[in-house]
Amino acid sequence: MTNKLHIESYGRGQQLVLFHGWGMHSGVFKPVVEELQKDMQLVLVDLPGHGYSQSYAHFDDIDRTTDYLFEQLQSRLEQQVVLCGWSTGSLIAQNMAIRYPGHVKKIVLLTGTPSFKIKSDWAHGVDITILEKFKNDLLANFDKTLNRFLSLQFMHSEGQKENLRLARELVFSRPTPHLDMLEAGLELLKSTDLRSRLSKIQSPTLIVNGERDSLIPTTAARYLAEQISDASAVIFKSCGHAPFLSHERYFNQHLKHFLS
Repeated sequence: MTNKLHIESYGRGQQLVLFHGWGMHSGVFKPVVEELQKDMQLVLVDLPGHGYSQSYAHFDDIDRTTDYLFEQLQSRLEQQVVLCGWSTGSLIAQNMAIRYPGHVKKIVLLTGTPSFKIKSDWAHGVDITILEKFKNDLLANFDKTLNRFLSLQFMHSEGQKENLRLARELVFSRPTPHLDMLEAGLELLKSTDLRSRLSKIQSPTLIVNGERDSLIPTTAARYLAEQISDASAVIFKSCGHAPFLSHERYFNQHLKHFLS
């Protein structure tokens, strides 16, 4: 079977599979690779239509996307792996643990939530009109809009300017996402609600959120910790939406401790 996903592996040992966020690619994890690959094997995945990966027709559906990713990854993975999902990737990590529990040893959720969209019974999400506007603006001027989206992710965080500069370099180091996949990814964010499935997650779970995250509130992290049977939440102070970039050393320490 031809692999339609761009996958990179670094290091040896316990496999840690990383899923990135909407509009990004796996290259954003580059700063943590050098340190973490000393203790484990990192498997970095470009999501469909992002980075160097081909598009997938059903990227707007969380179940079909999860099954597709697992199918494409299966030949590269050991029997049990650790999943790490950032933002949109956290939905995929949660759902993969739900649908393929025998293959998931542990889970790390970075700025994760079971539901991105604010609803009448869910106040811990995102005003989806913000993402809708970003989508429309991306169609008109991708580079300018993505810069604004990155700025939002580091708003009010420690070392904002330096981290934003680093994030820009990383994001623009690979081809821009396919616009139809950006739209499909937004639909996935709007339609996915995993709250009713969280009790099915039996893998030990580490949840990491930023105290100053302007997209996902810390209450979402605490909700996940309450609903998943074996989970703990860590809130990084003075941190925005990308704790592995702005608080790299702190993140590496927590991750290594959790995996050991």
